[in-house]
Amino acid sequence: MTIQEQLKKLKEVRGPVSQALQDYRKYMNTVNKQIISTITETSKTVPEISKELNMSTTDVFWHINALKKYNKVVDDGKKGSYMLYKAIDKGDE
Repeated sequence: MTIQEQLKKLKEVRGPVSQALQDYRKYMNTVNKQIISTITETSKTVPEISKELNMSTTDVFWHINALKKYNKVVDDGKKGSYMLYKAIDKGDE
């Protein structure tokens, strides 16, 4: 059985993706893009990103760690006691 056939069968068993999950994924993608945009030109700390995007530091930290996991963001030194984060340039990939 091909992967496409397996996915079709799984969709039949589980049903379509809920609207709530689609909305959540859309929101998460939007936030990730905002964070990446914020740290593309200049490295910033979590509190700086948090202030600029009007988000909690906890949420920003969570997103930064997820983006690091998928090689979208890297550590870029320290500023005081905070790590600096920078988006990875797509040309470097």
